[in-house]
Amino acid sequence: MASEIQFRTAIAAVNDNSRLRVYFQDPHARIRETQYEGSWKGGQVGDTIAFAKHGTPLAACTDKLRETHVFYLSSLNFLRQRSYNPAWAWGNGDIGYYNVQAAPYSKLAAVYLTDKVPEETIHLFVQNTNDEIQEWKWTSSGGWTAGDILGKALPGSTIAATKWEDNIRVYIQEDNQNIVQKCYRSDKGWWDMNQVIVSKVPIQAGFDVTCFYWDVSKGINLRLYWANSDGSFWQWCWDAPGKTYAGKMAGSTILGTEIAAIAWSNVPELRVYYQGGTNVAGITEWLYGKVNNSSVGATGKNPLPPA
Repeated sequence: MASEIQFRTAIAAVNDNSRLRVYFQDPHARIRETQYEGSWKGGQVGDTIAFAKHGTPLAACTDKLRETHVFYLSSLNFLRQRSYNPAWAWGNGDIGYYNVQAAPYSKLAAVYLTDKVPEETIHLFVQNTNDEIQEWKWTSSGGWTAGDILGKALPGSTIAATKWEDNIRVYIQEDNQNIVQKCYRSDKGWWDMNQVIVSKVPIQAGFDVTCFYWDVSKGINLRLYWANSDGSFWQWCWDAPGKTYAGKMAGSTILGTEIAAIAWSNVPELRVYYQGGTNVAGITEWLYGKVNNSSVGATGKNPLPPA
């Protein structure tokens, strides 16, 4: 039932092609996992992976579901991590041992780099109490260390991140309500830190980003999704080698919804998860791909389990 999902819950999603995992919080502060393996399942109390503070942000990253990491905040706003490996199931990740405290209104984002880097690396992004966006980095040899400061953001700004090969793009909202992009490559570091992508979105709007290749020789394609103040659902596009455009998508959201986005294949297959008001707090899936390639996409599973 939708009463098992927190209204305005944080939402995080990861995938290995069409194998999907979606994470959300229930009204009793449990973080639950819903799965798609040819059909939807899970999301029940028995699928709880962690307990967090009420209203926690969520971030998740994975290496094709061989390892999955979910990040959240404790009741005292310390970073916490749950990690999954098929050999030993869910366990506590190391970030909790570092006593990293975030701003009480911080959101989170995370990416997992495994290609074209010297060793596996997780990049985790959090907002400090001075409103700066702090990067934390994990490597398989060195554990967690503080990374770079990515500048200030609107207090409570969504933080969205995506990656391909050894590249990262991070998106935050500034005080002027613009969403800006920050760029990273492993051999170059951070650059082009304040490029405006979308102007004047609602304060603390929910948004997320994903990426895919149509043609590897032409470069990456980016998709950023956000919810507007009237409940409409929008998409900003970067199509290689440099075409940008934006438009309203099929579907509507509750006011204040959080958003999670994933992509795979060169069709592409795109999935976005948000609270659309079905059964009050149910999570809705928006899709684009072989099933529906309309320019505005279509509603997919609505609602996801357990609603």
